[in-house]
Amino acid sequence: MRELEEVDECFLRRILNAHSKPPIEALYLELGCTPLRYIIKSRRINYLHYLTKLKKDELLSRFFQAQMKSPVQGDWINTVVEDLKHVNLNLTIKDIPLKSKLKFKKDVKVKVATTAFNYLKQKAEVHSKMDNLKYKKLSLQ
Repeated sequence: MRELEEVDECFLRRILNAHSKPPIEALYLELGCTPLRYIIKSRRINYLHYLTKLKKDELLSRFFQAQMKSPVQGDWINTVVEDLKHVNLNLTIKDIPLKSKLKFKKDVKVKVATTAFNYLKQKAEVHSKMDNLKYKKLSLQ
């Protein structure tokens, strides 16, 4: 994950023709961009919704059910459950298929954006360069 984020950060710096000294969270907050780790979390969670909506006899659904019944360390299901907890999406896997696709995606988008914004603000607090900057939401400043 860190390697992907380094490429993303390098890309942001190149787009802005920015020096290497400004904190990366400043770039994310000023541009209103979401860090890559949160984009990946949201996509995993949305894919979970897709998997829970599959017919029970489909191969992918059976594979998913098998992982749920007996998860092993490092399984995808464990990762996505951690993602749900991390973004404060208080749903069980049984609750997920009860929501419509659009409602679920909207909820995920809001929760992920909030979590990413809080993460960036927390990182910005340790840099004195960011002391005078106040952000209210993750959007282009």
